[in-house]
Amino acid sequence: SLSYDSKIVKNVSFSKVRVREYEVTLGDNPSVSSGAPLSLGWRYNPEEKVSDIEDSEITLPRRSSAELRLSYDERHLRLALNPTVTSAELTS
Repeated sequence: SLSYDSKIVKNVSFSKVRVREYEVTLGDNPSVSSGAPLSLGWRYNPEEKVSDIEDSEITLPRRSSAELRLSYDERHLRLALNPTVTSAELTS
C-alpha cells in the first residue's frame, strides 16, 4: 500500500506533433478596445504539418500577454485576407 508520504510520478509522452492551420475570421469578443475582434473559423488547411517531437523540442521563452496582443492594423490585415469577411464588416 502507498503511504501519503510517497510521491507518485506521472509521465505522459508523445512521439509526433500535428499542426493544423485554421482560418481567421470575424469574432464576437466584446473586450477588443478598437477594431474588429478575431476568432478561429471552422475551415482549416487539410495539409497538416507532422513532425517528430525531437524536431519540435526547441522551447521559446514564454511571451507576455502584451506580446500576444495584436494591433488594430494586424487584426485588420488578417481579416482582410479572409474572402468571407466583407469590407463593411471590417469597418463596422
